[in-house]
Amino acid sequence: MILTTFFTIYGNSHIDLASLTIESIKNQSIKSEILVVEVNEVRQVKNEGIEHVLIKPSKKLTPSLLKNIALKSIKTEYAYSTDADILFYERDYLEKIIELASEGVAIKPSLKRFPIQEKDKLIELSNKQDFNEILQSLKINKYVASLSGSNHDIIPHLTGKRQATTTIKEFNEYINHPSRRGREPFYFQLLYHAGAICCKTKLFKDVGGYFEGFINWGYEDKDLRLKLSKISPLIELKNDYEVIHVDHKRGYFCQDSFKRNTTLFDIRSKSDISNIIKEDKLKNGFN
Repeated sequence: MILTTFFTIYGNSHIDLASLTIESIKNQSIKSEILVVEVNEVRQVKNEGIEHVLIKPSKKLTPSLLKNIALKSIKTEYAYSTDADILFYERDYLEKIIELASEGVAIKPSLKRFPIQEKDKLIELSNKQDFNEILQSLKINKYVASLSGSNHDIIPHLTGKRQATTTIKEFNEYINHPSRRGREPFYFQLLYHAGAICCKTKLFKDVGGYFEGFINWGYEDKDLRLKLSKISPLIELKNDYEVIHVDHKRGYFCQDSFKRNTTLFDIRSKSDISNIIKEDKLKNGFN
């Protein structure tokens, strides 16, 4: 195999979704190693035919650190970073991505939302039917992929630079409460998958992997794209490259941490990126 597709998962909240993600990867026309880094006391991701790393819970763990743990164990020529709630529904998706990644760094595939109201039904069906048949039966429109064809009140929100979707309920909560300002990542889903990065594994390592200074999630992918842009062309994927985000109950969001990450990224983006890369390689053990 020439490709490893990897993602991280925390605790038990997305175990069922992770299994769906794994099955969608296995369903691809090109075979991929699948690597899961799981933070848990006991392994819960029990799919067969995958590489698995179990990490005991600790307050010191960050998404960046866990992704770097994955990168250090990857031996294939190419690596694809995804998330535990993302489905590849087109069978030749990874095959097409690899062709592009031979020439640069493939980023930002278009993203459809699978409504939370149908999540349990999708999981139930996955235990009874061939997963490829389920994926091919989905009703796809501009913003939503569903079993029923319903949008479930998911609407576009294209104001200014915010090219995203939201639900009518979440939009009303955001608009009617000034305290929600600064919590945009919690209320709006981007029209592309920000966490998707595919390139030669060597490139991931040549820029020192993910910067481990960010707290919780937010900006680690954007920061990595910035570093990669200094050594390789970035290829933004268009609508011919689509993935599905399975909606789920939103987790904890700390506005102060996100603001801190924003400030830290701004400082790094205005610095000499060559020096940033050297520092990250040394700190993260990619020398």
